Amino acid sequence: MLSKLWPSRISVNKLQRKHIEEVNVPTIQDDQPYNPFNEIRVLTGHQDIINIIKFIDETRLASSADDNLVIIWDFENGDQLHSLQGHTRPVTSILVHEKTGFKHQDSCPVLITASSDKTIRIWDCGDGVCLNTIQDHASTVKCLVNVNAHDFMFCSGGKDLCLWDIEGKLLCQEVQPDNDSDVHSILPIKKDRLVVAFSRQSLVVYTISEILQNKSFKFHSRLRPHRDDVRCLTSVTDESFVSASLDGEIIVWSSNTLQPIKQFNEIREFEGDSHLYPYSVQHLFVLDQRFIFAAVGAGFSIYDALSGKCVAQRENVHHSKVSYIQLLNERFMLATCSADGTVRLWGSTTRHLPDEFSPIEHFLGKSINDITSSITEPGLLGECLGHSGSVRMIADFGAEGFASCASDGLIILWKDGWRERQKRMELATSLLFT
Repeated sequence: MLSKLWPSRISVNKLQRKHIEEVNVPTIQDDQPYNPFNEIRVLTGHQDIINIIKFIDETRLASSADDNLVIIWDFENGDQLHSLQGHTRPVTSILVHEKTGFKHQDSCPVLITASSDKTIRIWDCGDGVCLNTIQDHASTVKCLVNVNAHDFMFCSGGKDLCLWDIEGKLLCQEVQPDNDSDVHSILPIKKDRLVVAFSRQSLVVYTISEILQNKSFKFHSRLRPHRDDVRCLTSVTDESFVSASLDGEIIVWSSNTLQPIKQFNEIREFEGDSHLYPYSVQHLFVLDQRFIFAAVGAGFSIYDALSGKCVAQRENVHHSKVSYIQLLNERFMLATCSADGTVRLWGSTTRHLPDEFSPIEHFLGKSINDITSSITEPGLLGECLGHSGSVRMIADFGAEGFASCASDGLIILWKDGWRERQKRMELATSLLFT
């Protein structure tokens, strides 16, 4: 098994370790019968901590690290396609824009990268050429988001908030006061509005207005604050979005009224012992415009935005806080990763449902009526050992498997061993008879 080849336990903060020793983290059988990912490819090319891996399309992913590099990889065979050099400090955000306004690249996606060197670069995914370098930011650029695919616009945030066309022309800019914290997340919602998260408790809403083809940001409102800093922000439906914070609180908001609709995980004593914030939300995503998957402390929870119920929960799934979660759609497994150096797989072992059932039903092994009637505890299906540092992120590649990146400077492609053997047998057969 991989555990014999790739030791991955790493030391964690002493205070966290003391807390971890007091709880029961589930273990897995050595044979791992439900884990298909028993073949790996290790990608080496970065020289420092890898913070981001980004799905480009069915065959390619991009990665960025503290070595200032962005690398485009072929997921199927692990080949390094392009090394994008130009940033002089670590890359903080990667955005894939499916269509471009460049006349010679109408059908090819572009990669947009932001960095703490105060620049944004636009790259051709096909040949790795830098198409433009934007230098209008006055400080670290921390986030990028597509605003309007039809109009080819994207937004960036740092000390200031900027709107650009796809060629890098500045359309409008909102400079934050010196005492304000940096923008770390931006979410476009209906009515040409942007919800902006700073490193503080409140969300701020701006409207993108246009007069005589000149765009500008107009302050709209400041939303009811969380009790501590907002960490996560994402869309639920066209009518709602969700935010989560360091204190663990998760709020679903109306995109129309900008008022809270549902609230989850309200913890009274949220700072915990030694101010470790054991209920903090590190990451979340939404499935089927309804189910909110949240990495809460060292575990995960699933909330139904429609009924307002918690439908699934596992506490202490890792030996430290869960840094990222990803649903592996082809296999209906939830992959979780952590600073403990492991990737773990969760789901149902008891019931296999017909294909017409929804992903959440397959994942939990229950019908939708049963899901909303009680809290389910997903089972541990597998543990993927290979990294020797904190695992930062996971990217799903469907039937091909998934990828993970870590502070050890490695990307690991986790492959279905049976599928890979079949591909090799088919290749050998075709070579034999041609």
